[in-house]
Amino acid sequence: MWFKILLPHQHYPLVAMIGKDGKLYFRLVDVGALLGRSKVYEFAKQFDSLIIQGKDVLSAHKQYPIMTQKSNLVTPDVVFNILNAELSSLATSFAISLNAGSALVENPSNLYVESYKTSPVLHVQDSPVPNSILVRLWI
Repeated sequence: MWFKILLPHQHYPLVAMIGKDGKLYFRLVDVGALLGRSKVYEFAKQFDSLIIQGKDVLSAHKQYPIMTQKSNLVTPDVVFNILNAELSSLATSFAISLNAGSALVENPSNLYVESYKTSPVLHVQDSPVPNSILVRLWI
């Protein structure tokens, strides 16, 4: 359910999840951190009309911590638009990583986790390397 994508040449991963509707969502605070914002929660408030609450896309079969339920999530197109407005090269890297990027998966035995803290990390590479997988196929 949860995983992280570490874009090429970046130090902070984007935390993502697949919702109960099968769609991909990203935590908005991670987008702010990726852009180097020091006050990521204030940054996230700018996009209230685009935010989807975690509780609205989490599976109903389990109780989740309040912080997980209150996660501010956005779709990939919103992430792209935010990144493109701030730094177009980062937006391009994000789009390429999702659509055509190859990644090495850290901790592949732990693919389906219910907490972003223990989620696997996809290290997106600039070019395909042995044992890498296409990000879009992994998702």
